[in-house]
Amino acid sequence: MYFRQMIKELGLERNFHFEGWQKDLNTWLEDKDYILCTSVLESQNMSVMQAMAKGIKPIVHNFVGAKEIYSKNYVWNTVDEAVKMVTESQYNSEEYRGFIENNYSLKKQMVKIENLLKEETKYRYFSKGILPFALEEKINLDLASSIIDQLEIENITKIGFTYTESMIVITQYYVYKIAFTKKSINMLLKEMKKYEMIKQNIGLCELVLSDIEIIEKEEFIATKAKKMSSIKDYKDAIYILDILRRNCIGIKRLEGVFKENIFKTLGSLVKFVDKKKIEKVKNKIEKAIEKNEFHIGPVHGDLHSRNILNYNEKIKIIDLDRFDMNGIQELDVIHLIVDHMQKERGINWFNQVLELLYGKDDRILNFDILLDRFVSKEKFNDLLLIYSVKRIEEELNNYFYDPDSSKLNKIWLRQLDDYIDLLTKQSVLK
Repeated sequence: MYFRQMIKELGLERNFHFEGWQKDLNTWLEDKDYILCTSVLESQNMSVMQAMAKGIKPIVHNFVGAKEIYSKNYVWNTVDEAVKMVTESQYNSEEYRGFIENNYSLKKQMVKIENLLKEETKYRYFSKGILPFALEEKINLDLASSIIDQLEIENITKIGFTYTESMIVITQYYVYKIAFTKKSINMLLKEMKKYEMIKQNIGLCELVLSDIEIIEKEEFIATKAKKMSSIKDYKDAIYILDILRRNCIGIKRLEGVFKENIFKTLGSLVKFVDKKKIEKVKNKIEKAIEKNEFHIGPVHGDLHSRNILNYNEKIKIIDLDRFDMNGIQELDVIHLIVDHMQKERGINWFNQVLELLYGKDDRILNFDILLDRFVSKEKFNDLLLIYSVKRIEEELNNYFYDPDSSKLNKIWLRQLDDYIDLLTKQSVLK
């Protein structure tokens, strides 16, 4: 949206063309000579690698870690440097193709992944012939195997582990969530309490499974739910959001506990991020809170397509450990959109939120119906700011906390510092 606006403002309509998603990328790249990357944050930028594999010259902005991925000959810092790379006579398609073949071929990547798994994990077969893997420090695989035997679970199609140390077992007809560490048991009990709370609420009871089964053994707790098909479009999401909105308790400004919790999270970041940056972000959020009113009421807290299930035309939600009876309802919509967009592109939520704040992601137009119904577009950027802080809080509490070493993940902290730094830039937010 931002790019389209500025192109029109500057009278550059004849110089830019938006061609959208390409199903046949190989054919589309046929008449291209350069691939220009202007990103400030990237995991690696797959589009650049795809173009290089085609023999196209890369012009890559020096985003964080760019020189660790690409040759410094392909990386620029200033616009003048980028222009020089395009206008100079040097052009070698075989070199660009060779760079990808020598460094990022599928065969080489598979070898690296295999070696990494051998170093970091140990494999064991469950008695059912499934091959899951996990860090032994966190998951007792012998116990996991015995649990499956005790429950006599048959027809297993998939096994996985969550960051809360629960095991997910999917069969032909049921989904089991099994907890067998102190952390996972506490999380599962918390979720079950939320189920019971919602089931007892007349306005919300239709949102949860009525026949969910709780299985208890000495060492573990498990829930069993009917397997449902995943969401296909946003009709199901709108159905869920409509019910939550009907139970809204009021439209109000964020005061008291709401503000305290948001600023408490920012305060906890001071030990990891420069205090001046935190203060700048705090001031932006203060303004966002002061000028807006939000719908306060029940929120899922982690609303995305994998947590909205459809079974025989009955729409239900799962994973309720973050459910809140008095939350900011618009944040469910923001999370739904951000999660969908980041999963579609395979990037982390940091980058996705930043691209939305910069106005670089035109796919937001696909969610106009959702936004028109539940979130005014005037509030969208302000909500992204508030959402960012709430999401950081969850990351700090869950994903990136190592219970063994009591240290935060260093890579994530580096990303966090970059993210906070970008949020402070005046050009990001209007």
